[in-house]
Amino acid sequence: MKRNMMGMIVAIAIALLACGCNDDPAAPSVGTFTINPEPNALNAPWQVSGPGGHAQSGAGDTTLVNMAAGNYTVTWGEVSGWLTPSPDSATQTLPADGSVTFTGTYLARLGDIVIDVEPSAVAAGWELAGPNGYFATATGDTTLDDLLVGSYTITWAEVGGYVAPAPETAELAEGQTLTLAGTYAPVGPPVVFPDTPDKLMANFQLIYEEMHVGEFMKMLHPHYVMFLQQSTYNEFPDLGTTLDLDEERRIAERMFSGLDVTDPNGALVPGVDAILFQTLQRQGAWTGSPANDPIPDAEFALYDTVILVDRGAGYTLLKVQGALKFYVAAHDSLVGGVTTPYYRLRGLVDLTNDTGRGVVADKATESIAWGAVKALFR
Repeated sequence: MKRNMMGMIVAIAIALLACGCNDDPAAPSVGTFTINPEPNALNAPWQVSGPGGHAQSGAGDTTLVNMAAGNYTVTWGEVSGWLTPSPDSATQTLPADGSVTFTGTYLARLGDIVIDVEPSAVAAGWELAGPNGYFATATGDTTLDDLLVGSYTITWAEVGGYVAPAPETAELAEGQTLTLAGTYAPVGPPVVFPDTPDKLMANFQLIYEEMHVGEFMKMLHPHYVMFLQQSTYNEFPDLGTTLDLDEERRIAERMFSGLDVTDPNGALVPGVDAILFQTLQRQGAWTGSPANDPIPDAEFALYDTVILVDRGAGYTLLKVQGALKFYVAAHDSLVGGVTTPYYRLRGLVDLTNDTGRGVVADKATESIAWGAVKALFR
C-alpha cells in the first residue's frame, strides 16, 4: 500500500513538471529614467506624462524608478531670465528593465548694465540687487556684463557735501545695455527758513539760479502740481496737462545737470549753462484759494516774470516772459521751541507768453513759455 502511495506522489510530481508550472504571474515590465535640467542650480520645473495616463510634475534633477515600460514625454517649464530648452518637450521609449535620461539645457537671457555716477569726480558707492539673489557693490562708474534679464534696483550711497540720488528700479531686457545713472547734487545754497510766502519765493529764485536739485525738492509740497498751457501739451502730447512731484524731480535732475538730454518727442535738447531771473515780482497780495480752485486750501499770488535760460554758445537763449501763478501751503514747524509756519510750493499755473516758440528780433533769443521749458527736460 505504501509503495502504491509513493508511486502516486511521484506520478503527480512528474505531471506538474511536465506542465511547466506556467501559471506563476510574469515579472512586471518596468524601468528607470532620469530627468536632468541644466544648470542644476536653476531647479527648473518639469512635467512627465506616460503609459496608463501617468502624470507627474516636479523640479530639478530627479530619478524615477519602477516605471512601466512605454513612451514618456517630459515638458520643460519656464524659468525667469532663462530660455526654455528647445524643443520644450521630448519623448523617449523606456524599455523593460532599461533606463533613459531626459536632459534639458536652459540658456541664460543676458544683458549688460552700465553704472554712471555724475559728476565723475564724486567717488560714490552703490549697491545693485537683481534676479535670483544677484547682488553687487562697488564705487564709481562700472560696466557689468552678461547679467540675467529682469528687474534691478540700484541704491546710491551718501556722499558728504552732496544730495544722493533716489533709488531706482529698472528692467534689463535680453541683449540690452541698461544705463543706471545717478546724479549727485551739491548741498544747496544758503536758503532762508521759509516762514512766509515771500521768503519761499526768494528761495525759489536762488535755487533755480544755483541749480540745486536737493533744495528744489525740499521746497516742493508732496501734492505739488503744475498746470501747463495748451500750447505746451499740444507740442508734447504724451506730457499731459500737468506736472506732478515725480515729474518735477526728473525735470530738475535733467535741467540742473548741464547735460544734453532728449525731449518727450525724442529731439536733442542742449544742456543748461545758467538760469537767470531778470524779474520775479509779486503783483498784489497773497490770497487764500477757495475750495473750488484747481489747487484748493492754499495761498496764491501772481508774479510778473522774465526768466532767461542760457544753453551756451551756439544755441539760442530761451526767454520766458509773463505771469506765473504760484500756490503755497504751510505746515507747523518747531523752531527753537516756537511753533512756526513752514511754507512749501503747492503748485503753479503757467500764464507766461505762449504765442508759440520762435526767435525774437535779435535772432539769438527764443521766446518760450515756462511750462514748455520744463517740458523739454521731461
